[in-house]
Amino acid sequence: MKLFMMPVCVLLLSACERAVDPAPKASPGLGAVSTQADISGHRPETIALSRFGEISLSEVESWLPQQRGAVCRKIRQGKASDIEQVEACYRAIAQERVIEEALIEREIKQDSTISHGDALIDRALRKYLDDNPGLEQNLVLQPFREQMREDIEVSEQEISDYYAQHPDQFVKPASALLFSLYRRHQDAEHTQVTLDFLKQLKGRLLLGEKFEQLARKYSHSESRSNGGRIGVVKQGKLDPKLEAVLFSLQDGEVSEPVLARGGAVLLMAKRVQPAYTLTLADARSSIEVLIKEEKLQEQSERILAENELPEGSLILASEQLIAALDDADTETTVLKIGALEMNAGQLRTLARLGQQAAGELDEKQREGLYKVYRERADNHRLYLYVRAGQTQEQKNLIEARLQQYQRSALNAYFEQSLQQGLDKQLADRPAELEQYFQDNRSGFMSPLSYKLSIWDLPLNERPTDQMARMEQLQQKLSTETFGLEQAVEQLGGSITHWDLQTSKDLSKKLPKKAINILAKSAPGTYTPPYQQDHALHLIWLEQRVEPRRLTYEQAREQVADAYKKRYGKQLYATLKQAYLEDNGFEFLSQRFRQLWSE
Repeated sequence: MKLFMMPVCVLLLSACERAVDPAPKASPGLGAVSTQADISGHRPETIALSRFGEISLSEVESWLPQQRGAVCRKIRQGKASDIEQVEACYRAIAQERVIEEALIEREIKQDSTISHGDALIDRALRKYLDDNPGLEQNLVLQPFREQMREDIEVSEQEISDYYAQHPDQFVKPASALLFSLYRRHQDAEHTQVTLDFLKQLKGRLLLGEKFEQLARKYSHSESRSNGGRIGVVKQGKLDPKLEAVLFSLQDGEVSEPVLARGGAVLLMAKRVQPAYTLTLADARSSIEVLIKEEKLQEQSERILAENELPEGSLILASEQLIAALDDADTETTVLKIGALEMNAGQLRTLARLGQQAAGELDEKQREGLYKVYRERADNHRLYLYVRAGQTQEQKNLIEARLQQYQRSALNAYFEQSLQQGLDKQLADRPAELEQYFQDNRSGFMSPLSYKLSIWDLPLNERPTDQMARMEQLQQKLSTETFGLEQAVEQLGGSITHWDLQTSKDLSKKLPKKAINILAKSAPGTYTPPYQQDHALHLIWLEQRVEPRRLTYEQAREQVADAYKKRYGKQLYATLKQAYLEDNGFEFLSQRFRQLWSE
């Protein structure tokens, strides 16, 4: 039987077999420890016993490389000197071996379709590969592509020609670390007031005050929280007027006040780097990589063109894919090649679309979506081609690599059973859970939730003008006769509608900047426009649902999760000891010490 050591968390699996004190006390020792130096009838090298048989010193040492922790690492390096720590490490390894045997035996008893431990491990590995579909594919394609790259030759002439034909790729634009102190006009007809105020601030800077301190105190920009720090800016990314000022500054120099959209600004530049062009010698290695990747892509495309799709395959054109993704049925199949099958919901998750309608994506976003889709399809086709042409030796090598994931596979398999076991036991103890809820009631609240729509407008070559126009439209949005749809018609972009979402879920889908803006916004209002990820955004906050206290029925699942989290370590200690006792574990301490000292 193939056995692999697992993290201790899987030991909680026995919760579904044995009652556990809801707040158990940890035991100082786990399993029996014998002080007998000689046990007749056992091998001289035996250091532990259980109903599964003997465990020898050499067996434990063969499992030692799989163990983590400082003590085990010192033992592997031959640097361990404290016999107490060494013994604790060996005893823990032997305990895990016994518990793993018991867990596998238990699974075999509960599932009649599993006849032996190897079958269980194979099932766990297959499920793990199904849950991680790219794993096996990568193990096959990675060495294939590496060999292809190694076989591709790139001549010096090709490198020189590429350098000459793509000069723009090797020009590095000027850059600077930008700080700004922005002030809005209090009166748009008297802009000189703002300019004069900023001139006063510059005077204070010349007398020694810190730019960051003044920005935190006087700036109207969101960057004030960072002392006015905007970040590294490359030439060509700012409004031309501001860019001309920025790149005229010396390192650490502060500009004169400059009129900007809706106000005026002081700019400070640090770490100024002038534009430069890489020489052929400097760019040679990167050019060689680029050419190899181009040739690799050409070879891959040639392979796909020369090999037909398996019968029954389905690969959609771009427009067909967009329509399928917006179909109400997320189970609609959008990709099928051999055993690979993907539905609309899975592709939405892979492409991180959320609830956004695919039909509302702009051209660039559609191209990105279809690229993800075709890469998945082409990679699987290439995988099938490579698999079909592999020698038996190559297939055996892939199988051997897959075996390295058996430990992770068993962990995942038993973790699922662990949750089922604990859920079953806790379901049988409603009174204890309800008491836990009553004792900690203030901790069980409904989440803060939002219903909103986001207007996204990709930046063009004049972002300042775009921002000014968006701000003007924001003023009109407060009227009943003008909405986001009309704003998009005038300025472009797209709208994403989000139904009621918890703040936790939104934090996974939206940048931190958007979450912070939402937290300060009132329902029924439009947020100020903000810039993020090469686009301008404006949010319509339709509804905001504040947290409220939950009843026990509403919080039942949260209560069970919190209970398990709080008492998890204590449950583990008790259950581990119970499992070891049930299976007759005994560690022969004196014999181990004798063998270790020899």
